[in-house]
Amino acid sequence: GVDREVKVIPNAVTPERFSPVDGPPPESIASVTADAEFVIGFVGTMEERHRVDVLVEAVASLPDSMKTALVLVGDGPQRAKLEALVENAGIDDRTVFTGLVDFEEVPRYISACDVLYGISAFDKPSNPNKVYEYLACERPVITTRTPELGFVGSEELGVAMEEITVESVREALVELSETTPEERATMGRRGREYVSQHNSWAVVVDELLGVES
Repeated sequence: GVDREVKVIPNAVTPERFSPVDGPPPESIASVTADAEFVIGFVGTMEERHRVDVLVEAVASLPDSMKTALVLVGDGPQRAKLEALVENAGIDDRTVFTGLVDFEEVPRYISACDVLYGISAFDKPSNPNKVYEYLACERPVITTRTPELGFVGSEELGVAMEEITVESVREALVELSETTPEERATMGRRGREYVSQHNSWAVVVDELLGVES
């Protein structure tokens, strides 16, 4: 019933604040990531809609030969449940819960991972900032194929899933683990370039104000 133009403003990222960080991982995750060949990460609030439980179960279903590590950065109402799930799944020796970290340190944690997880639950849709932050740090992502995030699949910046199940997340993890580090690095550079051009806050403001670049 709105009788005027409605403009939806998407989330975005400031590439100057989120960029890849070289060097060793943060000390809080070093012991878990040291021997891992494939590090999977999540950064954000541990709420039901972020479906971190599906990620945990998918990681637990991977063969030990993959030598994975799971880094969960943040806190929230689901944390205790997720910690119990990790323990029951038998992957507590290769999983770390960092708790809250300083905002300025988040790019270091993202950069310590090979791929990162950030979905928009279909029953509770959103446009998570974390996906743009992951991409700005040059890391491939696993997300959902929504109108806002479908570019992840079309631009080959990771995997955009049609559904959120343990099997679909597992397949995405296996697919990305089978790419070489060089291929993932190329994917990451492509991701940073894309969000810098299309999903930076500067671009969003210009679009809102009708400024042509």
